[in-house]
Amino acid sequence: MVKFFAESKCNAKEFDGTLRFLRGSYPKSVNYAMFNLISSHDKPRFLTLCYGDVRKMKLAVVFLMTYVGAPVIYYGDEIGMEGLGDPDCRRPFIWDEDRQDRALLKFYRQMIKLRRENPVLKRGNFYPLYTYDNVYCYARNSAENMIVVVLNNSNKDEVVRLNIDKLRSRKGNIKDLVDGNSFAIDRGILELKIPDYGYRVLSL
Repeated sequence: MVKFFAESKCNAKEFDGTLRFLRGSYPKSVNYAMFNLISSHDKPRFLTLCYGDVRKMKLAVVFLMTYVGAPVIYYGDEIGMEGLGDPDCRRPFIWDEDRQDRALLKFYRQMIKLRRENPVLKRGNFYPLYTYDNVYCYARNSAENMIVVVLNNSNKDEVVRLNIDKLRSRKGNIKDLVDGNSFAIDRGILELKIPDYGYRVLSL
């Protein structure tokens, strides 16, 4: 995740290839219990690796909360703590709310709530749908529902077109689970304009 989201040292296709390799290296039961995190006690904090760019941090958190496995939050990431390698990454927790990134904390809480309320994000199948340059799109689905995630890990707006008729049988608009916006389907095609370092988490 560091190479793709923080350092931009690989594109979406390469990132997806790494994920495929890792999933293929373990039984499904292990993948679904995998301990996933973006910061830890012996590595530079993720926000520091992003050079303080909270947009990149949020994009990685969206992925963390919608991917296969068990998402883990290293203390302080949720309030924007930074730190270089060990021991700098183990700074004392910042209890002073005036020094915390409260907007980032609110975002973390929103993404945690989204995962809790959608079991498909915990136990659903994982399907890559679209990789182009730095845009990565994938689905989590079960017998009950499907969620499609679109991530734009670039500094420019991107347009993504998805053939929705191939993904679902029911009709009607599609809703974003993060901001509540709805999107109409035009002749089976969903066209999305994703801003730089933007994302969509769509309920189909």
